[in-house]
Amino acid sequence: MTLNKLTPILIIGFNRPLTLSSLLSKVECLESREILISLDGTRPDSDGLNALSTREVADSWANTTHHDVKVIKRSENLGIYSHFTQALTDFFNEFELGIILEDDIDFRKEFVSYVDEHQIDLTSNKYWSICGHNPGLPSNHDHSNLPVAMRETYVHTIWGWATGKDSFQKYLDFLKVPSEETIATSLAAISRKITRDPFLRLGIVATWRRKMLRALKSSKQSGWDNFWLVAGWNSGLVSLLPCCSISTEVNYFDEGQTHPHQVDSSPLLGLPTEIVFSENSTRYKVGSDVALLNVWGITRLYCWIFVLRLIGRK
Repeated sequence: MTLNKLTPILIIGFNRPLTLSSLLSKVECLESREILISLDGTRPDSDGLNALSTREVADSWANTTHHDVKVIKRSENLGIYSHFTQALTDFFNEFELGIILEDDIDFRKEFVSYVDEHQIDLTSNKYWSICGHNPGLPSNHDHSNLPVAMRETYVHTIWGWATGKDSFQKYLDFLKVPSEETIATSLAAISRKITRDPFLRLGIVATWRRKMLRALKSSKQSGWDNFWLVAGWNSGLVSLLPCCSISTEVNYFDEGQTHPHQVDSSPLLGLPTEIVFSENSTRYKVGSDVALLNVWGITRLYCWIFVLRLIGRK
């Protein structure tokens, strides 16, 4: 295992050659570092042309870039859930920490630089992750007067994020026993940490219990992102969240994304030319996670009006 001065990057892709090419053009502008690209195998019911083109994009870039690149091409289609887990397993067999980018992510250099400068936060078992995306800001938000800071949060986002080997091992341990009882215990604990409002706590538990039961019963093994989030809650660790999005999902291309893209990269375009994080303002405690709950449709108004319905879901 190695701890590098410049953070290694894991790129996860499948059959979106234009989307992957766009991401690689951004990664090309970073300082030289180790890159692992994991590409899932072809689905039996597809002609594989896009998957083949994606592999050609990855191989071509690996042969010409200044980065140290390794490309893993899966021989069979693992699916999103299993590919995510296997890709991170391969990655953390080599590295102690890393930045995780799915192929449809855009990011600012400042996100990567921040992780480079704060690697110790991910290797000291202090934080679950460092997030690049802030889901609480609409795409048309004016970012000009926001403080340049990171804050602690229990909302662990995955549209450009970094984590360490210890957090990933906790995720694997959680997957071994993701029972309804384990999930219920984690949700009850995290609801108490986020808010004192009893009805809002009820909304958090009911909403996420429903989401996780659906994921547990899915024959397609979907919802890796839900399992990652609840595993983070189960760990009790916080993540670091930027005051404004310095990474995001993009909708530049229509290449068969697994879910509709309802966001764009305008938050990144609306930021100053250069972002400098102040060390004096990079830590402030959890305090506004309640506002972020709206990402999952959990609001005080809803929880208070429909409290009887939520009790019925408990």
